[in-house]
Amino acid sequence: MTAVTWIGELARYLGSWLPRPLIVVATHMAVKFVRGKHARVLQPGWHWYVPAMTEIVTRPVKQQTIALPGQPAITADGKDVAIGGIVTIEIRGPEEFYKAIVDCWEIDDVIRDLGVAVLNEFVSEKELAEICSSRRSVNTELTRRVRSALNAYGVYVIRAQLAPFGRARTLVHVTNFTTPDLTGYEEE
Repeated sequence: MTAVTWIGELARYLGSWLPRPLIVVATHMAVKFVRGKHARVLQPGWHWYVPAMTEIVTRPVKQQTIALPGQPAITADGKDVAIGGIVTIEIRGPEEFYKAIVDCWEIDDVIRDLGVAVLNEFVSEKELAEICSSRRSVNTELTRRVRSALNAYGVYVIRAQLAPFGRARTLVHVTNFTTPDLTGYEEE
């Protein structure tokens, strides 16, 4: 390492101990982890932090939509369907933000995984005709169920709905396995 590189690294290290400004925009909140363990929620506004001792995590808290991946399911009357969903969420306050960021590893994964689980459970309890006949009541019940599942994580569900939803056929793709090369192999 050359002397100039070494001096640059030393200056960068010493500079990391100087306080720096942080602006949290109105659509976000942040969590400041001091020395890796003390978590403090930062509301929108101007804040200071010391980079050498602090890690900052920011996330939008205003209304946002998360698409739930499509998957096959079976209704209560044994019909194959393809389901997916859309969940509209927001995080309403500092306590909820703390739950979403500090008390859980990756909130987007939790929202997606629990949302898909609730959709699958819901569809398996209903007959196809019942789901197709009253989408409004279906979406109202789905919203209530997904909201209940995500409430413990600080996430408020504004709306949940099936999208896409429809009849499906289950196809099994079998690959054509190649015959192993038996060159040099002798039978006994």
